[in-house]
Amino acid sequence: MRVVRRKSNTCLNLGMAHTFPDDLVAAQRDWYAVYQQLADRVGGPAQTTTLRRRLNRLSVQVSTHPYWTTHGAQAPAARIALRQLARDEGPHS
Repeated sequence: MRVVRRKSNTCLNLGMAHTFPDDLVAAQRDWYAVYQQLADRVGGPAQTTTLRRRLNRLSVQVSTHPYWTTHGAQAPAARIALRQLARDEGPHS
């Protein structure tokens, strides 16, 4: 799959341009950061529980964002583009 970043929060995926709201991109970036912390096993059991809860909240925030209600049949491609954009940008500061 070829994803090209055009400008902030916009990417071209399979010939389709997707522009994402800042809060949606931030939530997806945060999801990857928390997932990586869990994979690295940062902290003890209490920290793991906290990270898992945060990951669950971010999953809900991303998957139920109002942006998805406006994209119908294009939503699956847009979700892939969002994930790629968030991975490419990495954690925000």
